[in-house]
Amino acid sequence: CYYGIGSYHYWASKKLRRFFGPFARDNRMKGIEELKLTIEKGIFSPRSGNLALFRIYLEEKWYDKVFELSDAVLSVTPNVLFPRWYYGVALIRTRQWEKALENYTKMEEILSPIECKGPEAMVEVWYYKALSFYNLGEFLKAKDLLVRIPSNDENLNTNLFYYENYIKK
Repeated sequence: CYYGIGSYHYWASKKLRRFFGPFARDNRMKGIEELKLTIEKGIFSPRSGNLALFRIYLEEKWYDKVFELSDAVLSVTPNVLFPRWYYGVALIRTRQWEKALENYTKMEEILSPIECKGPEAMVEVWYYKALSFYNLGEFLKAKDLLVRIPSNDENLNTNLFYYENYIKK
């Protein structure tokens, strides 16, 4: 119950404030607290609550909280992809290239044996690994990864972080 109410309170407040500014009630913190109750007291919903908090912390640019939550979640379930995805985004946004490279290498190891997957996950992993190599000055390694990415522009997600400044060049 708290999962739905907490998500509603946070996201409704977030979206309404864009349109109505200070006239809209700000229930974001209330929503976050309700999601924390989901994690603490829920039987079936702690994983969902954690994923919701990851999205919220990234939205608010609270990267320290993303890292804290990542430590807690990944210490228990290190091979689950979704927490790694959010952790990786926070690492990229804070320009922690070595840690990002380590994270995306681990993700590649997790994804590789999975047979039922589309190319999108691997493309994103290769892209962020290439971005990390590029920013660490290892341009040839970055280029080797980028060559794996399909050249068909329809297959590329142009919403990737740094797309305009990096892949388009």
